[in-house]
Order: sequence, then structure tokens, then C-alpha cells
Amino acid sequence: MKAFDLQKQYLEWYKAKSSFKNLNSKTVRIDVPFLDNFSDEVTMYAIENSNNTITLTDDGWTIDNLESLGVYISKSVNRKRIFNQKLMTYGIKNENDELTITVPLSKFSDAKNRLLQAMLSVNDMFMLSKNNTKSLFIEDVGNFLEENQIRATPDVSFSGASGMTFNFDFLISGYKKSQHV
Repeated sequence: MKAFDLQKQYLEWYKAKSSFKNLNSKTVRIDVPFLDNFSDEVTMYAIENSNNTITLTDDGWTIDNLESLGVYISKSVNRKRIFNQKLMTYGIKNENDELTITVPLSKFSDAKNRLLQAMLSVNDMFMLSKNNTKSLFIEDVGNFLEENQIRATPDVSFSGASGMTFNFDFLISGYKKSQHV
């Protein structure tokens, strides 16, 4: 096994799996062989500017993808903080829900790589959907109760006086301390 041969094989695979298509005289669509959480290939766009710079954008795909999974960055202070931290790591901006970077044309390759990393990193925030965080929280509470030997019954339902059913993640039974005489 030689490093050069592995490098050559990887670069040939990447070249064969990547696609660059002119959409018009100033815009190129770039499809790369990396997959999102739906197993779709990631797409970005390169837009030539008049001042010998290039803007790379996800065209809003990343945030739209998260919102389709119920992850709304703008509705959570913590999600927004995580999102902004991820963008800062790669030097990417959020402009009207599009991830973008503008650089001199000579810096295209580095900028493309940075945008791709940011898109994939932000896309991983789908793990912060309500269903995922709720199930993780309930699991953590259950583990806490068990580790601290607190008797609890998981996932119980009771009918109220109105006839409505109420669900509880845990029922922790109370007890009355016996009074010593």
C-alpha cells in the first residue's frame, strides 16, 4: 500500500463523482459525493461577481433541510448559538438563510471546502430535533432515577375528572415518613 496510490484512487473517485455544470454565464452548480441525512448528494452554487471574486452558496438548502425535520434555528437561543459557532469555525456567513462565502477567485478551492464542511456540520444539527432531544432527555432522566435508586414507573397514563387522559413520562411515588414514638 502506497500513499501516492491511495491519493490517486481517492482523487479519481472524487473527480468521477463530482459534477460542475454551468447554469448561466455567471453561475455554476456543483454536486459533490457527500451525502446529507436523507442520503442525497450535497449541492452548492458558485456565482461570479464583477470584482474578480466568487460567492459560494448553498442556496438555502441547509436551513430548509433542517426545518423540514422540525429543527428551527431561529426559534431557539441555544440552537442559534450552536449554528453561529459552526459557521464561525469555517468562516461562513448566513445571509437570508443561505450559507455563503465570498472570496477572490484564486481562493475558490479552499472556500468550496469550507462551505462544504459547514453545510455538513450544520446539517448534522438534525440530531437536535424535538423528537431526538426529548427522547434523549427522557432517557437521561430515567438513568438518573435508576442510578439514584428513586422508584419510578415510566410512561403512565391517568384519566382525569373530565375524562381526559393525561400521559406522564415518569410517575414517582411519594411516601410518608413514619413517625417514631
